[in-house]
Amino acid sequence: MVWLVAGLPATAVVAGITTVVIAFENQDSLVKADIRKEGLIFVAKDTGHAGANPSWAASANARLDASGNITVELAGPSQALPQVMDLDIVNGDGSGHDITLRLVRSGQTYQAHLPDTGMGKRHLVLQPEDRAWRLSGEWLAPDPGEVKLVAEAPHSSTHP
Repeated sequence: MVWLVAGLPATAVVAGITTVVIAFENQDSLVKADIRKEGLIFVAKDTGHAGANPSWAASANARLDASGNITVELAGPSQALPQVMDLDIVNGDGSGHDITLRLVRSGQTYQAHLPDTGMGKRHLVLQPEDRAWRLSGEWLAPDPGEVKLVAEAPHSSTHP
């Protein structure tokens, strides 16, 4: 009877401590603040500034070649284009293997070397350093080709 009275609470304490140790040793990667879950995939969250983009940045074309390079072309006057852009490549499964590329301007285009992103659907998010506006599109990795990046439409929190 003593083992029943003392053993069950002691087992619960040991199991609780074991759970805490396992949780601290296998922490999940932090989710970026601008990512939201939509269905079974994670996509860039609409923070309300996607529509604030200037008219020259209403869209962009991202060309991905077989040698692993990415070239992004924005329309508009070259003096209005920022010198550096960030391209987030969001892995839709929430595994934390997202990539942020720093694209450097060369004339009317931005270029960078694309690391291995694995296979599957990727969400591309292009934005300047000041995060004043954002363009996005979908890419099926690792296929080369062209991806159209456009301003995101606002998402309703009550309707999918």
